[in-house]
Amino acid sequence: MAEQWPLLSRLSRVVVGLTLAMAPLTSHAGDAPRWGVAMNSSVSGEVPAMRLVPTASVLLDRTQLEAGVGLHPFIRTDQRVWSGELNAKFFPNGTEDKLNLYLISQLAYVYKDLETYYPTTYHYLFMLGGYGLTVTNPNGIYMGTNVTVGPYTFNRRSENPYPGFGSDEMFDEVGLALAFQFNLGYRF
Repeated sequence: MAEQWPLLSRLSRVVVGLTLAMAPLTSHAGDAPRWGVAMNSSVSGEVPAMRLVPTASVLLDRTQLEAGVGLHPFIRTDQRVWSGELNAKFFPNGTEDKLNLYLISQLAYVYKDLETYYPTTYHYLFMLGGYGLTVTNPNGIYMGTNVTVGPYTFNRRSENPYPGFGSDEMFDEVGLALAFQFNLGYRF
């Protein structure tokens, strides 16, 4: 089956690896979960436009899990961009202090469709990890920033007839991405 579906085989290895890597971040000591909302702004060296990602989050003891869908207000008129991201933040010292440092693991997907003379479609997959900090006030409002680095891959489909700019399959090339994120949120 691996020869018939090479992408599925590679993708399944990545998903299993990410699941095992993030498993320690999902344990909690039994405290009631704190739900929240946040607005993340993300800038990556691979995707030109800045993303605004409204997210829903749940804080379980020292682990915060977030899921959101990206908004792209700063794109050109000849492109369409959609994205989504999953974040797992681990606060080694908890979230009770005013200044809280954390480790972050991020899985992000970006779809970019360029309607130019030679239409081109990209699918990006980012698997990033990094470090960040939040400043929290007693009312549940927090502001934070982080920097992440990690591998990414993409799939490209193009109508461009020139060699070297044809189509690429996911995981044919793997690069290194650097991203910065700023977030403003509220925990209920």
